[in-house]
Amino acid sequence: MHIFKYKGQGGANHDESMFTRMSANVTNGLATITRRMYFEADSGSEDAIDIMVLDEFPAKYAAHPKHPAYKFYGNANIQPLSERSSYWMADLEYSATDPNATDMDGEAVTSETKPWRLRPDNISFTYPEVIIPFEAGYDAKGRLRDEKGRVLCPVRNSAGDPLLAETSVRNLQMSFTFATRQWDINNMLDFGNTINSHEITVCGLKIPACSAMLLPPECSYIKVYHDNSSRVKWEYWSVNINIIIDRSARLLVRKMLNVGSRARFKELDLSQDELLKDAGISNKTIEGTSTPSQICRFRLARKANNSYYPGGNIVFCSWDQYLSARKIYADACNALNKKDKNLKLEYDLQCEQDNVKMPLVENGYLLTKAIPGTADYDPSEKYQEQYFREYPVVSWKSLDLPEKGIKW
Repeated sequence: MHIFKYKGQGGANHDESMFTRMSANVTNGLATITRRMYFEADSGSEDAIDIMVLDEFPAKYAAHPKHPAYKFYGNANIQPLSERSSYWMADLEYSATDPNATDMDGEAVTSETKPWRLRPDNISFTYPEVIIPFEAGYDAKGRLRDEKGRVLCPVRNSAGDPLLAETSVRNLQMSFTFATRQWDINNMLDFGNTINSHEITVCGLKIPACSAMLLPPECSYIKVYHDNSSRVKWEYWSVNINIIIDRSARLLVRKMLNVGSRARFKELDLSQDELLKDAGISNKTIEGTSTPSQICRFRLARKANNSYYPGGNIVFCSWDQYLSARKIYADACNALNKKDKNLKLEYDLQCEQDNVKMPLVENGYLLTKAIPGTADYDPSEKYQEQYFREYPVVSWKSLDLPEKGIKW
């Protein structure tokens, strides 16, 4: 058996004519187009099965030659032109959706399948780019942190200060459309820009708790009428859903350095100050400040050539603590001047107020281990971070999003 280019009246190629003037069936807005092909058999004893094995007969899932969005899913009507004719005609059905698709219950989809029983449509996955702070780089082995969770390559300048830089990452966005009989239009406001509070399966994809954000849903109300009638057959909502899925745990949580220009302060210990030691000042401690205060600082005094200068460790303090320290230093100068009438020592305790935001710990005190120049400075110590959820965490259960996808 071989393919035959059947010639109609006037010598026109009948097969090509069907490409440009083909028939189409439209059901619920979905078109199914029919392509007609002609074949000639070697004898009158051939049957339809022999037609289907020909190389020229389209394979299942093959695209239509002029409408590639339409596929051949295997539905065809093959019959001879007459009882004893060697010519065969094949009407092949092409559609944009699989006619063998099943509904939510696994039943074959027909023209009578209720829209809200259909599986979700137009499922797609995209990977939009998001800009985030660039705070750490990867080392030569592709590692971001060591075994103890410490950043291996912090983004800092040669002086050790954090650099203001940005980088981009890509998250996962799932989009789909589904039909439902009931839909509250307030869902856009109540659930738009919210994070899932519990693990949920949507369109066959399992999403862990607190790892996805639902963009404001879009919806439209649809009525379907009986053929050639004004009677309503179905009324339902068509809902467009977009979900951003954060697989990296870096996108739905805002991370910020725990820094500030105010802090709480513990009791100050000035026992290492050389000027106070020489003056014999017994009370070298200053009461702490539990109420957050503007951050001030000064340096402990050191002695050189019978003179004193601010060359010791940095001391951070509140304004009230600085005023107390200033009085202690004034008393120390008076004590030393009494010991040596010719000394006439005047030591001006120099105070600075830091406009630069300083690292804090969770309870609001300074993280002095991360500040160079302090007595307990540790080069391996890093600024602490605080995490904030920019969007509310709610349950999506009442939305009744489809669990099953195209295949289940």
